[in-house]
Amino acid sequence: MYEVGDLVKWYELYGDIHIAKDSGLGIILSSMDICYGGDKQTLYTVYRSEKQDTITLEEHCIEKINKETLL
Repeated sequence: MYEVGDLVKWYELYGDIHIAKDSGLGIILSSMDICYGGDKQTLYTVYRSEKQDTITLEEHCIEKINKETLL
């Protein structure tokens, strides 16, 4: 769903609960599909500009930013 170079808003969550610990803007650097059992999940490596580091996140922890969102 996301491509390398996409500008995204990322969310870092507390463990398994859906409460955001931190968030910010970043750029997708790479993606990787992992399979276990019959399920497939895509993980994304995101460069976080504010922290100047990378983080690996699941798809539900990122949102694509488009031109309308920035205006």
